[in-house]
Amino acid sequence: MRKAAGLEKLRFHSFRHTYITMMTQLGVPLPVTRDAVGHMSDTVTRHYTHIHEKVARAAVEKLEQFRNTPRFVDVFVDVPEEPKPKLLN
Repeated sequence: MRKAAGLEKLRFHSFRHTYITMMTQLGVPLPVTRDAVGHMSDTVTRHYTHIHEKVARAAVEKLEQFRNTPRFVDVFVDVPEEPKPKLLN
């Protein structure tokens, strides 16, 4: 069937890689995908993920757009403030 369809190199296992990659690119959390495919660890699931260059580039462009907004500094809420000197009595 693969030969007749012109997909000689396609293996059934390729669908697993494709599914996991698509779920990742759609923003599905890794633990959800991991559980859906029955992997025991995130490491194995990451092995099956192949992020396309276009998707990676789009993510960087989104960050650039966000960086240029006034709200960008609001992200760093956990940066500690300079300690205020204590006054001794």
